[in-house]
Amino acid sequence: MKRLNPATGLPFKFKAIRKDGYIFRQYDKTRKNKDGTFVEIWAHPEYFKEFQKSIKRAGKNWYKENKTHRNNLSNKHYAENKSMYIAKSAKRRASKLQRTPRWIKDVFIKEINIIYKRAKLIKLFTGEEWHVDHIVPLQGKKVSGLHVPWNLQLLPASENLSKGNEYA
Repeated sequence: MKRLNPATGLPFKFKAIRKDGYIFRQYDKTRKNKDGTFVEIWAHPEYFKEFQKSIKRAGKNWYKENKTHRNNLSNKHYAENKSMYIAKSAKRRASKLQRTPRWIKDVFIKEINIIYKRAKLIKLFTGEEWHVDHIVPLQGKKVSGLHVPWNLQLLPASENLSKGNEYA
């Protein structure tokens, strides 16, 4: 049984901070206190920073060392959920069509195509993947943009994927 945080009435969460500055890491479910609650593991703030860095390093190392394993998992997930991916892609295409205004002229459509061709050319010359990004997302939570040339920009794939569906 987990001891409840007196401030919230809920079990302590990772990174919760005590009055003395110590940071909650986890419950030790193999050991119990006399009252039947799990032993809590709290860390000194300096130790906690090092702990987080080591976790990050371990994650990055695993990511580098297990590329084929990750690809296999990804391919397996795609195979098992292909219909979901197809539906998501169809939704995106439909959204793009709905977000392309009727008043847009053929000149602008050609300009959009040129932007997508530029992304392919940059990849061809640099070897790095580039995406055409909507500055104001087509399906944003707060605001939705249009599929028009002045709402498009070229970004490295890593930067675009880290940006997500946010308008900054």
